[in-house]
Amino acid sequence: MNLSEHLEVLEDLHHDLGKYICFESRFVEENASNVELRTALCTDVFETRRGPDGVLTAWQVWERLRPPELADREEIRTIERSLLRLSELNLLDDNAPRSVLLEARALCQVVATNTRTLLKVARGVGHG
Repeated sequence: MNLSEHLEVLEDLHHDLGKYICFESRFVEENASNVELRTALCTDVFETRRGPDGVLTAWQVWERLRPPELADREEIRTIERSLLRLSELNLLDDNAPRSVLLEARALCQVVATNTRTLLKVARGVGHG
């Protein structure tokens, strides 16, 4: 399948989900407190997209922009697995352990990396 046919939706997917799912947490230092990391992650995951129509979570952005015709792409399957696992983590727990926060941060990065890869391939910059 030629990803360039889906360039517009992949641009939106990368911008609305890939960039914003780790927007705040990218500024959090490695030695930051759990509170600081959790706050940034919650903003990134539960307020991924803010606009005139309101606030969307990462899952809502994914549902809105997920290209079903690309379901067989490994990047798409990886994004889905990452978002599923992210939904299983209890980021809203004030006492979430550091390991959960670090896993959530890594999952957000996986989503961002895979949206970027899809966009690069669609633009003819990457392999696909």
